[in-house]
Amino acid sequence: MELIERYLAAIARQIPGQRQRDDVVAELRDELLSQIEDREAALGRPLEKKELEALVRDFGPPTVVAARYWPMQRLIGPEIFPFYVQFLRAIALVALGVQIVVWGVGLASGPDPTLALPRLLNGVWGALLMVFAWVTLVFVVGEHLGVQKALGRKWKPSDLPPVQAKRGCRRGPFELVFEAATGVVFILWWTGLIQFDNVMGAGERNIVLSLSPGWDAFYWPVLAVGVLQLLVNLIELARPAWNRLTASANVVLHLSIAALSVALLKMDRYVVVTGQGATPQVADSLNMALHIACIAVAVVSVFQAGREALRALNLPEPRLGRMSLA
Repeated sequence: MELIERYLAAIARQIPGQRQRDDVVAELRDELLSQIEDREAALGRPLEKKELEALVRDFGPPTVVAARYWPMQRLIGPEIFPFYVQFLRAIALVALGVQIVVWGVGLASGPDPTLALPRLLNGVWGALLMVFAWVTLVFVVGEHLGVQKALGRKWKPSDLPPVQAKRGCRRGPFELVFEAATGVVFILWWTGLIQFDNVMGAGERNIVLSLSPGWDAFYWPVLAVGVLQLLVNLIELARPAWNRLTASANVVLHLSIAALSVALLKMDRYVVVTGQGATPQVADSLNMALHIACIAVAVVSVFQAGREALRALNLPEPRLGRMSLA
């Protein structure tokens, strides 16, 4: 039964440890086959496709079933704990990136570079504690409101990936929602509908960051890529199962990002640094960092476009970047 094997494979990808994974899959397979036999005996005929999908759906989403074999959680139940982990990881990475940028500015502008590392550690520690507290609170409240029941009703067995699919081939719903929300915020900021404080530091050491005039020539290309990224996230949310549509959309997106990144390399300056604490060294360091970032984004985007193109053509992926089940 292909559907059962796809279902068990989806569960196996989220269970740590090869021995535990094999034991759990064997136990679940026996339980599922036993339920199928009982249902078929009661009906006096083999189950139809829709009846089999209904049985698998009632058994529970793969993420939820796998979470039952994770270490015991106290504040958050197994039904939404996997989503909690994914969302917490995404928010923590964003917070960490912000702290690194702030640290880099402080390192370049501070009179005593030896103080930069302790400030980074304090900032990262405080930011991660804040992220953990707020995300945990949101999910605890969500569980008490019955969010896990809604998640269990919406999943579809027909959207399960192939058995041979590796973990990481497609993004989870919370990651997609987070990226979509981030994309909306970026579009609103880029079009000037919302503003953010661009002053860093305080007193005599404050630094004001502004986009250089060179960005005017890239207003529409940047906006187009932002809208395209949002559309791709919405497509993947609407069609969670991997298919040629999502793969083709991702190819176009990654190639667009790569082309835009290469075009941005022609700019002399990306940001203008002003304020009482501004120095030529700070401006040069920030612009050099952004220049290197454009190169890295272009390379990664080309590689990602190639991976999605191979998937669309049903060709094997290169070993580089693939993740094993272990």
